[in-house]
Amino acid sequence: MTVPAVLRTLARLSASEQPQRVQLDLTRTAGLAWLGDDPSGWTALTGDTPTPWTASPEQHRAAQRLAQFDALHHEDRLLRLGWAFLCGPVRVNGQRRRVCLPLVSRPVRLHHSGGRRHTLHAAGDTTLFPLLTDWTHAAHLETTLTTDHGWITAVLTAAGFDAVPVLDARHHPHRYTTGDEPVVVAGTGLHAGEPVVNTERGTALTTWARTPGTERTALAALYTAHDDAPADHDTTATHDAPATTTGPLPLSPDQGAAVLTARHAPLTVIGGP
Repeated sequence: MTVPAVLRTLARLSASEQPQRVQLDLTRTAGLAWLGDDPSGWTALTGDTPTPWTASPEQHRAAQRLAQFDALHHEDRLLRLGWAFLCGPVRVNGQRRRVCLPLVSRPVRLHHSGGRRHTLHAAGDTTLFPLLTDWTHAAHLETTLTTDHGWITAVLTAAGFDAVPVLDARHHPHRYTTGDEPVVVAGTGLHAGEPVVNTERGTALTTWARTPGTERTALAALYTAHDDAPADHDTTATHDAPATTTGPLPLSPDQGAAVLTARHAPLTVIGGP
């Protein structure tokens, strides 16, 4: 597991971006604006810059309903952009329930630019399928997010759903939510979700997870195996650092040894008074 994945898992454990409840059929809230295979959807889901989107007449009407719903709950950031929707009857906590849920989603803001033109602005981080209970596995799947059907299968398997057909974006999730068998429709769609719940600690951990260079910190030495360390981070290499230490205060032999070790070891732990 990578350090960013560990940090995102710790953020979730601190209640960062964890909904208090799960709306299984998101179409019951404020509808679904189906973008399908429009490149704007995937760009807005995975990128950090504002993404222009020109809607069809049907998409525009659905987007207007969602924007009005979002405006009533502006502080909660309810508007989401989701991808790969699981639709149909499934077993949830031992009960047969009808669902329409994306395997990955992200809080967004939808700004109307005139006519049927809109701009999608990211308003938070991507979160994985809410029926996944293994947050460590979820964090790993987030880091490997791709449009490949193998990724969809991996998420479904991790959530306990096997042999679910995957349909392309030409299909609309509405048609399959009331069907007899579950399917996944691989496309993007705008929908309303649950409020984003942030904590100061969780937000800090999520920000740290995005910081370049986390794989070369002491935390990486704690949480990753030696085989997963960066190729140029050789902990066994011979270093040319001098075998003595200098400073404003004299050091004991143990203190001097700790300083020398810290010059090349990925992690040095010092205890005592």
